[in-house]
Amino acid sequence: HWKLTAYFDAVFGGPMEETGCKKSLVVARALERCADVPRERILMVGDREHDVFGAHENGVPCAGVLWGYGSRAELAAAGAEYIVEDCAELLSLTE
Repeated sequence: HWKLTAYFDAVFGGPMEETGCKKSLVVARALERCADVPRERILMVGDREHDVFGAHENGVPCAGVLWGYGSRAELAAAGAEYIVEDCAELLSLTE
């Protein structure tokens, strides 16, 4: 999964020292650091409903990935715009 960074402008995650950090705060911080990036180029990638909710609270679409902890049903119920099974499918969203 780490090779994905070669295909994206930036990759962000929650701080390791912050337990219980709200996903919406993580997304908001990332958006602050990417203020010069057009919104249509921003996509949250996550594996749980919290990722989808955090993205949507910040007006960002979310791609749910099935190689993490969440299920297709969880991601769909949360409203993920995309649900992908592997990295190749995720990268196809950028084409």
